Amino acid sequence: MTSQSKSKPRIEEEVQLNADLIAQVRKDPVMFAKVFCKFYPHWYQVKILRDNSKNIAIRMGRQMGKTAATAVKALWFAYTRPEAHSVDEEVTTVIIAPSQRQSKIMYNQIRAYIHANPILESSIIKSTQNTIRLDNNSTIHNFPVGDDAEKVRGFSINLLIVDEAAYIKQRIFTALLPSLAGTDGSLILIGTPAARTGLFYQAFYPNTLKGANLKFSTHWYPYSDALDVVKMGRDGVPLSYADGRPVTQLSRERIEYQYETMSRVEFAQEYEARFVDESMGYFNREDIIANVEDYPMEFSHDGESMYFMGVDFAKYRDSYVAVVVKRPLEGPMRVVYTMEAKKRDYAETIPLTVKIAKRFKCKYVFCDSTGVGEPNVEIIKSSLRGVSTVEGVNMSSLQKQNDMYANLQRLFGEGMLKIPTSNREMITQLSLVMRTITPSGRVKVEAPEGQHDDYVDALSLACMMSVGTKNIPKTLVTSVPSILGNNVSRDEIIAMQQRKVIPKQQIVVFDSRGRVIGTRARSRR
Repeated sequence: MTSQSKSKPRIEEEVQLNADLIAQVRKDPVMFAKVFCKFYPHWYQVKILRDNSKNIAIRMGRQMGKTAATAVKALWFAYTRPEAHSVDEEVTTVIIAPSQRQSKIMYNQIRAYIHANPILESSIIKSTQNTIRLDNNSTIHNFPVGDDAEKVRGFSINLLIVDEAAYIKQRIFTALLPSLAGTDGSLILIGTPAARTGLFYQAFYPNTLKGANLKFSTHWYPYSDALDVVKMGRDGVPLSYADGRPVTQLSRERIEYQYETMSRVEFAQEYEARFVDESMGYFNREDIIANVEDYPMEFSHDGESMYFMGVDFAKYRDSYVAVVVKRPLEGPMRVVYTMEAKKRDYAETIPLTVKIAKRFKCKYVFCDSTGVGEPNVEIIKSSLRGVSTVEGVNMSSLQKQNDMYANLQRLFGEGMLKIPTSNREMITQLSLVMRTITPSGRVKVEAPEGQHDDYVDALSLACMMSVGTKNIPKTLVTSVPSILGNNVSRDEIIAMQQRKVIPKQQIVVFDSRGRVIGTRARSRR
């Protein structure tokens, strides 16, 4: 067998393709999609595929096919190399997202297209979980950006695709955009909207924010554009159910269900792809996104940090939620473990609470005792005696609730509490919590009707020990200049009280790192 017969088949060598079709494929990504990927795009996907603008921003409702269309566009770019000046020039496509899981979704779609076609598959030189290298000097990488985009720095990028772009911090874009300068590369932002800030928002509303003056070709497709769009099979034949009804990209029944079960704000964001008015949101969405990071969860004590746990029992809600927050020796606190259990009774959730607290050797465990009652809290106290200090918190008190939420708001504002990218439910609940006014005129913080705040309550409980100004029972401090600024714990202050080093009946003021920064007199009632 000659070396020529061993060579990998290329697009031009495939006998089923004539010269005219090859030329069309190289010129038109829609033709490439149909011929090589067996992907028959909807009308709005066609617009995306045929948009050859340098910078493109795409916001679409959930499950409308934005990832599939962008994956085809990336694959066409890698195989046809439209921006290459010579056959030897390296062409690099990089896909990034806030987390590893998110960045792999599009990357795995690309791999699936390649391995489903013998011609495309034969051109692979290297294929790993993060990199595909082709025999035409094209490479496709996928990376989670993390908090500093360290993995992506140093690349000279021809095409940068940013998935879930609304959740990428501005400093990440600042670090990555120079990677496109040397190649005059292209940028594609895709996702559903989040805050009215950052490059993704600026792409659609360029005159509203200060910053990089990039010009984007924009695509906005709400759920309604996909309701009557029929899905096509790999053979190009429209799909249908057994009863003959066509299979559409989105079903009206599903949309109606989501409309009834989601808040108006959430539906507008997730399905209408709107940048919603967040003026009534309790937490600043920009602050939330700024504190979302991609980091691994933990499953036990690390041997040196302090751990705190907040528990929201499912008495009046359908989910039990436990949140463990880690306070390391240096740096911000982090949510390192969450547990959600639906429709579980106390016989299951109380032992579960004890198990989690022991695993992390939690210093404090705060339980929402609103519907639980003190007896169940006493059971947890007894089980964790010598391991954790357990306190029940009645969150039906508006003042207590407002204080706890205000503390959480402060931690986000100061950048002292990080939450994981992987927990979208926590991020969503934080975004939806709103200020409401009670009939008596008092401010109440709660989720919109039909929505949940289990994660928010559990998180606010876990962060109670970082409250900026907090009443510590039986704490005796008036003037403590010798300990100001030091990492003095609640237990150490109580110990000083018992030794009569410091006097009684004062409130201790802590900063977000748990250091004593001052005191004030307890008001007399």
